[in-house]
Amino acid sequence: MTAPVLVERRGAVTLVTLNRPQRRNGVTLAMCEAFHTAVREVAASDARVVVLSGAGENFCVGADIGGGIIETETGDTPPATPPDPAIYHAATLLHTMPQIT
Repeated sequence: MTAPVLVERRGAVTLVTLNRPQRRNGVTLAMCEAFHTAVREVAASDARVVVLSGAGENFCVGADIGGGIIETETGDTPPATPPDPAIYHAATLLHTMPQIT
């Protein structure tokens, strides 16, 4: 199984890559958690710049509804689910971290 988010350090620059090109980098709950972990680690590092990208030809198409971002109970209609706090905190951290993104 490949990691849903890749982190690569190149000097003062850290590359964070969404890594589900077969699904056009559609976000799943696991990817939200991995992205939050990656952003927290980068924010705590001495990197000066963070570059966000997507593997393959797409950056990110949004939520991968069929890939687990929304859990279904009956298979008919997705239930109302609260937003994953990891993606909220990762997005907030991108705005407040000392690195340029």
